Order: sequence, then C-alpha cells, then structure tokens
Amino acid sequence: MRIVSLVPGATEIVLRLGAVDELVGITYACEDLVGRGNRKLVVKPRVDTEGMSAREINQMMNEIRQQGLSPYVIDVQTLKELRPDVVFCQSLCEVCAVIPDDIMEALATLSPRPRVVDLHPHDLNDIMKDVVKVASAIGRRAEGEELKSRMSSEIESLMRLTVGTEEKRTFFIEWPEPAFCSGHWVPDMISRVNGIDLGELGKPSRPVREDEVDRHSPDVIIFGPCGFNLNRAMEELLALYDKSWFTRQPAVLAGEVYAVDAKRYFSSHGVSVVDGVKVLAEILHPRVVKGVAPPGSFMRSPI
Repeated sequence: MRIVSLVPGATEIVLRLGAVDELVGITYACEDLVGRGNRKLVVKPRVDTEGMSAREINQMMNEIRQQGLSPYVIDVQTLKELRPDVVFCQSLCEVCAVIPDDIMEALATLSPRPRVVDLHPHDLNDIMKDVVKVASAIGRRAEGEELKSRMSSEIESLMRLTVGTEEKRTFFIEWPEPAFCSGHWVPDMISRVNGIDLGELGKPSRPVREDEVDRHSPDVIIFGPCGFNLNRAMEELLALYDKSWFTRQPAVLAGEVYAVDAKRYFSSHGVSVVDGVKVLAEILHPRVVKGVAPPGSFMRSPI
C-alpha cells in the first residue's frame, strides 16, 4: 500500500495505525508529526507565513482568494512519481488543506487513478468515524475499530470526572485578527467537559462581533489560533490586551485566560483531539482534573 496524506489529521491516524512505512507522500504541515525521512512533500504553501503576524496572514489569505488562487501548490509531478494507491484529503476548509476539487484536478493525469478518501468531520463522533474510514482504506479496519474504542473510552472518562462541576462559559478564540470563534469539533470538545463555547458545534468558525462576546460573558478565554503552536499563540495573545473588548471580559478580569497549542491538539481532526479534551478539562476544572494534559500543551496568560 502506497499512501499519500494531504491532511495532518489523516497522517496522524495512519501513524497511530502502524502504517508509517506505507506513507510515501505528505504535506509541509505533516512534517512535525512524522518527519520527512524518505517521504516526498506533495503540497507546499503558496506563501511562507513564518514570521508573519495573524493580521498579515489574514490579509495575505484574502488577497490570494481574491486572485482566484489556492493557498497551496500541489506538486503534480511528484504525485505521479509516487504512484499512490490511496490519497487522503479534506473538504472542510480551503485555508487548512487542499480540498477535493484541487486534488481531483491534479490526480486526473495519474494512471492508474488512486482512491481518494475525503474527510470532513464536524464533531468528535465524526472524527472517530474517520479513524475507521482511514483504517478501512488502508486495510487496517480492526486496528481502526480498536483505536476508535480507546479514544471514546478516554473521552468518556474525562466526562465522568467533570460531572457535577460548574458549567463554564468559554470563548475559544480560533483567530485574533479579526477575532473568530471556534468551529466544527472544538465546541463539542468543550461541551464534553462541561463548558459552553461561543462557537457552534458542527458549524465553521466565523468572525464574532464585540457585542456577541459581551453577551456570552466568558468565564474562561482560551486562545488557540488555527495552526499556531503554544509559543506563537502566546505571542499573539499578549497583543489582545490592547483591545478594550477583550480586557473588559470577566475571564480577563479574573485572570482566566490561557494559550494552547492549537496546531497539535485542536486545529487538526486526528487522534490528538483526545489530548485536546484533556487540556480543556484541566483548564476549565482544575480542582477536579489535574495532570492529564500533555506537558507544554497550554499556559496561563502572565498578565
């Protein structure tokens, strides 16, 4: 089996299923998970965002879309050379990864045509179903069912720990400039550990108005810009203290503001969402949940 993964979540699932040696092609966003090794990069960003602020990245993405371009460039020649049996992609967000229309155009010249598996989860249950979907596509369904069962069991354990705790109003900020609420599976992750987020379960993240945030009156603010690691998130978080809409929130006044490693635990729809739920449980209910979050996964704001 020759596997090409164009979405980090699928790459992580493939790794957890023990099929790392069958993974021949990845995107630049998968390198932190699996390393390059002998694998080929088949997708690269059109513009290198390293060192750019969140505002600059948002402006750049808007300009690319206005030109009718994709944020990513597919290396069709490398795809041909890899001769994949299966290609994993996603249809949730064109900002996050290559979407099916793009990849189908690129694959049209390949012979034989590989199987294309499109992942588009909207909540945690969908992500766990995708684990089995990926496993079935690479001939490892039994392993996928077992992995799904372990993920479900861990989440259920966290839910039991937080039963009876005070429900926390949460504002998970998925992008700062402009401010976006969370979307898709993140509100579900928060609800599983007795939190209620400003974002809507199963719906895409979206820009929010100041009055929406005021009405929600968050007890806790969690800052996890899509694709940012913890250090980069903390840098951007500190800039929000210059915004009046931010500093007047109850969470800020109470010192309940946290940065998280969104790139690893929230942005991607892979197995690590379970660790993301652990992070949330520990942030929202520290009196009853301690020491379950991975080291270096979150940090309280120093302000």
